[in-house]
Order: sequence, then C-alpha cells, then structure tokens
Amino acid sequence: MKQRIYIRPARASDVDRIAMFCAANPGPGSTVKNLAQLAESECLLEARHEGHLAGVVGLDLHERAVAGPWIRPRALSGDLGQRMLEAAERLAVQFGMTQLIVHPAQNATAFFADSGYWKVAGGLGRGNARPGMSRSIIRRTTRFARNVREIGEELGIPGDYGARHCLRLQPEARKLASIGEDIYGREQKLAPRAAAAWKSMARAAGEAGIAVQAVSAFRTVDYQAELIRRKLEKGQRLEQILAVSAAPGYSEHHSGRAIDVTTPGSEVLEEPFENTTAFEWLIQNAGNFGFRLSYPRGNPHGVAYEPWHWAWKL
Repeated sequence: MKQRIYIRPARASDVDRIAMFCAANPGPGSTVKNLAQLAESECLLEARHEGHLAGVVGLDLHERAVAGPWIRPRALSGDLGQRMLEAAERLAVQFGMTQLIVHPAQNATAFFADSGYWKVAGGLGRGNARPGMSRSIIRRTTRFARNVREIGEELGIPGDYGARHCLRLQPEARKLASIGEDIYGREQKLAPRAAAAWKSMARAAGEAGIAVQAVSAFRTVDYQAELIRRKLEKGQRLEQILAVSAAPGYSEHHSGRAIDVTTPGSEVLEEPFENTTAFEWLIQNAGNFGFRLSYPRGNPHGVAYEPWHWAWKL
C-alpha cells in the first residue's frame, strides 16, 4: 500500500517545533530563519505522515523565493522534495506570482535543475546578491489569475502586487445566498455558510441591543475594477486608491465571505466606527460566529485600518 503524506499550511504555534526539525534536517541551501514570519503569512507548508512531520517548505514573499524544502532523511515518499516544491509553486500562484527563484547550495543545484530551475547570472531577489536559479510558473497559472493579471495591467497595478502586499487571489464565490438589503436598499449576498453566520451574528447583536447593518458584501472582480477606474478618472493616484481598496482579484469581497458593516448614527466606512458600541460588540463577539477583522492597525498587507471590514473564516 502506498504511504499517504499530507501537505498542509503550518500553524504558527508549531514554529518552534518546525525550527528544530529544519535545523536537524538541513534544506538545499536554506537557513532556518524567518519561519515565524512565513507561518504568519500562511506561507509555511508542512508534510505529515501519520501525525509525524516529514518535511517543510516555505515561500518567501519578500524575495519571491522558495525556502527549503527541508526533508527528513529516508522520507517515506522518495519524491517528497519534488512534491513540496510543487506545493510551494502552487502557493506562489495564489499570490499572483509567475516566477520563482531559489538560492541553493552547490550540492542542491541538481535537485532544482531536475525540477526545471535554471541558473541565472548575478543576484536574484530584492537586495539579494547570492547566485540563484529561476523558473517560470506560468503553466500553473489559473484562468482566474490570468484574467486578474490582464485587468491589473490595464489599470497599472504592479504584477507583483499580491506578493508585495501578502495578499492572495480571491476567486469569486460560485454560490451565494441573500442576506437581505443593505442600508441603501440594495440586496446583498454572501457565500451560503458566511450568510448563515452573518444572520446569526446580526440576530445575536440585536438581542443585545446592538444594531449591525450591512453596507457591502459580495463583489465581482469587474465591479472592483470599475471602482478603481472611477477613482482614477477623478484624479486620484493609484497608490492612494490601493491603500484603501484591494486590487481587483485580491479583495475578500470576491470570496463571498467579507462584509462591510455600520451601525445607525455612524459615519459609513469611516474610521470613527471603531468608537461605536457596535464595533466594541464585534471585537468581543464576532469570533464566536467565525468573523474576524481583516485589516487591523499595522496589518502586514499595507491596507489602511478598516474597522468596518469583517471576514468569515472556515
């Protein structure tokens, strides 16, 4: 019977254990550093077999590079290194990347060469002078990612936007359920499970004497692109726009899991919402319904603080 090995995102709480594993099982030229940062950005993957750690690989968004993989000697699957490298490539596509680099030790160049990486003269990466190897991962790009890239090129959005801001592509939800009307009388929709969670949360808030109201929920990529076009036509600079609005394809609203909220008497989609009893109630209770604040102060995405933007997570 073939041994089954599962590759999944590593948990931040497991970083110390993973660091010990990596130190004991040196990867091809990668040093054990920044593991906590990789885990925080959900860019650290671990391979497990029957509850035991078999391998680790990371995606360094800062350098657009693969970190690792670190493999346990005599891994149960002889092709585990290749499988983990491919997992890192698939993860890179989720951040809109079309090319990856590695900085291998001399004894690891054959492994990467066999995986389609080519030596590049000079340094690669942001401020990294080490010799490297590079590979196009265009072939792994999805139709959705290609469409997002085309829209981004039209609007002048940098091709490395996703990696630069640690934002994943957000494919549009295929199934939606109505959550009723927003404050403007427009019907709003969310993915079915997110819609059910929202209704439960709004009901619980109401029972506590708190009114939480919908402002905007599901949006298509085209709708997001049109919002940015309108702002550009009004003379706003793209940098200013992207500081408060995610680029088309990267907005959580596409997923059908995000909702902008307000409460009576509050400025809509403005920072003072944080001073309301509704916001205080959400901070204390939203997690019980699966919702979290996506863009707190000092978030790693470079997106302005949005106390009104909440997303439902599985």
